[in-house]
Amino acid sequence: MKLFEAKHPYYCESQNYFQRMDSPTETYFRFDCWEDFHKEAKDWDDDLNYLFRWDWESEWIDEDSGYESIPEHLKLYFFRQRKGFHVTMHINVTKEDEPRIKEYLIQKSKNLKATWFPILNSDEEIKAGKRLEVNQ
Repeated sequence: MKLFEAKHPYYCESQNYFQRMDSPTETYFRFDCWEDFHKEAKDWDDDLNYLFRWDWESEWIDEDSGYESIPEHLKLYFFRQRKGFHVTMHINVTKEDEPRIKEYLIQKSKNLKATWFPILNSDEEIKAGKRLEVNQ
C-alpha cells in the first residue's frame, strides 16, 4: 500500500487543545518540501521527538476562492516527552517523495514498536482478537 492511499480510523488534532492562543510556544511547523523537513529533523532524538502518527493529506482546492488552496502534504505528529506536549509538522510533499518518506517512517516506527513490544503479538493479544486492522 502506498502511504498516500492509507486512511487512518480517526483524526489527530494538529493543535494543543489546552494551549492558549497567545502562548509563545510554537507547536505547529510548516515546511515547503520533504527535503527541508528532513534536513532539519534527520538527527532528532527519537525519545525526545516521539513520532506517534502520520497523515498524508490530498491537495485541497477552495472552489469559492475564499481561502488559500493547500497543496498535498504530510502531517507528522510528535510527542515531546520531556516537555509533555505534541507538535505537528506540516510538510508539502509529492507522490515522488513517497519512497524517502516511507523509509523515514519505517525507521521511526522502531521506537514506537519498542515501546509496545511487551504486548505486541502476545498470546493474550491474539486470543483477544485485538489485532489492528488498517482501513483500506
